[in-house]
Order: sequence, then structure tokens, then C-alpha cells
Amino acid sequence: MSEQQVRLFILFKYMWLKGKFEEAGSHKYQKPREYVSGEAHYFKWQLYRLRNSRSRCGFMWCR
Repeated sequence: MSEQQVRLFILFKYMWLKGKFEEAGSHKYQKPREYVSGEAHYFKWQLYRLRNSRSRCGFMWCR
């Protein structure tokens, strides 16, 4: 293969890969999460209940 053929091959693959990344980025796989007070979630095999409290900024960890 000549150097020109190698450059064209790399350019073609780059454009193909760039298109695939843009295509994958445009998909929405999950809905935005809603956190409901009282929900139960497991973390490291322990059950935790969610307490959803809001402060001035809207979130409990914001002080």
C-alpha cells in the first residue's frame, strides 16, 4: 500500500468512528431519575430508605 492509500484508509475510519460516537451520544437510554421519599435502595448488601428533604438550594447536601 502506498502512503496515500494508508492516509485515505485512516481518514475513512476516523470519519466512520466519529459518526458512530455522535450516533451513540444522541441516544437517550434512561429517563431523568425521580427520587421519591421512602424508596428503598441496596448499597453494599444493606437496605437504605431514601429521605428526600429540600433546603434553600433545593437539595439536602447544599448548605
